[in-house]
Amino acid sequence: MEDLVQKLIVAVVGGGLGIFGAMWTTSLRENVSYKREQLQNFYAPLEILLKINKQSFKRYILGATSHDKEFIEKNVWYPNNVKIREIIMGQSHHLARVPQEILDLLLHCEICLSEYELVYVLKQKSGPVFAGTRGYPYPSKVDDFVIGESSRLRRALNRG
Repeated sequence: MEDLVQKLIVAVVGGGLGIFGAMWTTSLRENVSYKREQLQNFYAPLEILLKINKQSFKRYILGATSHDKEFIEKNVWYPNNVKIREIIMGQSHHLARVPQEILDLLLHCEICLSEYELVYVLKQKSGPVFAGTRGYPYPSKVDDFVIGESSRLRRALNRG
């Protein structure tokens, strides 16, 4: 009888450990998949767009001609801000929560896109499109936040 009890205990404990191991492995895979989706669909594309916008802003401020400035507004910032808005609105389900830095970025993009429409589409205003001139400066913490999240996710994925 003791032999049967020992075999039963071993079977139950072994089965429990097997189930726990399977659950842990599944959870680990899901966590890796979740991080990959966050990086691939949200943070990495935002990081690239923000870096391009920043480079263009430096060029814009440091003596670009009026033709160059118009080119940047129409062919860099406008499509990039549209894409940033699409990423935030369409891919934020990959996040557990939407951080304030991302909401601030979305507001900034919305204002820039509105200014773009007023200047280039409706021709009701003139002057630069970037929102900083209208009292809505670029959210300075967003670059570090997005780059930091991208880096954190890359490190986590390269380890696991």
